[in-house]
Formats: sequence, C-alpha cells, structure tokens
Amino acid sequence: MLQLPMAVRAARNGTLKKAAASAPKEISVTCLNSIAPAPLNWKMWCPDSHATVTQSVDEVGSTHRKITLKPIANMTAQMAVWFMTPAFPKTLNISGGVFTKHRLWHPLDHHDKQEFKLTPGKGLLEPPVLNSKLNENYRPVPGAKNQKHYKTSLWVAANDLALNLPRNRYVLGMEYLGFQAFTLIVEFNDTPKGLVTSVEVILGAAASGYDPKNPTKGVPKIAASTANALLFESVMEPYRKNGDFKGALDAVTRHVVEEFGNLQWFVPEAWGRSVQGQVMKQLQEVKAALIAATSRPEMKDINFDASQAEAN
Repeated sequence: MLQLPMAVRAARNGTLKKAAASAPKEISVTCLNSIAPAPLNWKMWCPDSHATVTQSVDEVGSTHRKITLKPIANMTAQMAVWFMTPAFPKTLNISGGVFTKHRLWHPLDHHDKQEFKLTPGKGLLEPPVLNSKLNENYRPVPGAKNQKHYKTSLWVAANDLALNLPRNRYVLGMEYLGFQAFTLIVEFNDTPKGLVTSVEVILGAAASGYDPKNPTKGVPKIAASTANALLFESVMEPYRKNGDFKGALDAVTRHVVEEFGNLQWFVPEAWGRSVQGQVMKQLQEVKAALIAATSRPEMKDINFDASQAEAN
C-alpha cells in the first residue's frame, strides 16, 4: 500500500503546527507624521486617518495584511498604471527641484536607483519575467520604545504583468524553497470620489485561490499548508514572539500608505504635461461637449428613426 509522506498526512489531518486561521480584523497602525524634505514639503498620509487596515490568517496558515487607501480626488487608475510603466518620465522637475521617479514616490524611504532584471519564464512558451529589487528603508516611530529600523532588500517577480496591468493591477512575488513565500497585490480602482488603491501583503505560501482575479495561480492547499508548517512557521515563530513580525508588517504598512498617497502630489502634474494626458483631456472635453449638446431641450424633441433613414 502506498504510504503518503508523514508531513502530507499531517497536513490532511490538520495536525501540523501552523498559524491559526482568523477572519479579517481591522487594526490600528501608528503614524509617522512624515514630511517630505524641501523643496517638496508635502505631508504624507497616515494609516489611521487615510486608510483601512485589516489582518487575517487563511486556512493554510498564511498571513494577509490588506491596506485600502482613501480616495485620491485628483487621480485616476489610468494615471497610476502609467506611473508604474517606463512611459513615466525617469526624472521630473517639480517644486523647483529635479527628482527621480523613484525618489518622488517616497522621498524618505527610497533610494534614487531602481534595479531591474529579466529572468526566463518557467515554461518554454512563457515570456521572460520582469524582476525588481525592493531596496527600501522603513523608519521607526519617533519617540516610541523598542522600535527597530526595518529594511527590505529582496528581488520580487512581477507575475503575469501583461495580463494584470491592463486590469489596473500588478502582483509581485518572491520564491523561497520553491514556494511563493511573499506576495504583494496592488489594485487601482476608479470611484466617484477618486482613485482608491488597495494593497494586500501575503506572508506564507501562496495557495490556490490567493488571487481571486487569477484563480489558477498558487500551489495546492495541502502543499501550501505543509510548507507553512514545516518551512515558514519555524522561521516566523521567533519573530512572532519578540514582536518583530508585527513590527515589520506595521513598518511596511506605513510605507505603503505614504508612498501611494504621495502619488497625488506629482503624478497629476506630470500627467498634464504628457502627451497621454493632453490627449485624454481633449477626449474628455469632446465627450463633455457631446453630453451637453444632447441634453439641450431642443435635442430631446428629435425622434430619429434609423429604419426610415435607411429607406430614404
């Protein structure tokens, strides 16, 4: 009789040690009250006042931290996606200074230089994958006790970029021991009040269904549960106990709210100068003129019969 490996049997029986599943719960994250350096001088957004933050643990033991920013009135999803592409200017003259795109995104936490590389696709027919290095510093809360200075220096792959960007989103992932152990899902959504950006951080194996808009992605749940229990939980447990797990997630949360909130201070201005922005402005003006023309009282009395027009 074929015997399943002990770890797989334990995963099926639910006896492996892993983080207990929990429903999304809204949490509070302390603000840094950051001010961009001169000559920018803009006040950055805070998690508690400019975002909703929730945390949960899924059935395979992976932790989800979801950050939903308040609407940005002067931005659209199209502008945000444009910013994420090479079409956005590498440098921008704003507020009397010249800054790189990456530094403007977060003037305090980002370095000027971004690193990219292409790696082969996993399958013979899959295109090369764009990889970006997250090389960022996260500042501690001023005056708080036992606050550590966290930082990130890791390569992440932009998963299915050609599929996701047209849908106003992108997904980044980092593999560890053959599993996607770190996932970042960013979505830009237009609302009547402006652009709403949502960011989901997943720590732990990305199980099947982790990305509802790409349901075929992710490893089987038994494999993800086993990986979390045997590989990742042993690594994470000491950090859970000493507070670094929460501390690091809070630092990332503050950074995310600040950097995506910062887009409002320079992207609309750059968009207005760009060819894309000028074309879109003209199209919007034409659309507004057509709506205004067709809503005039005299236009409402016109009854156009297409069949009669064809007969004539």
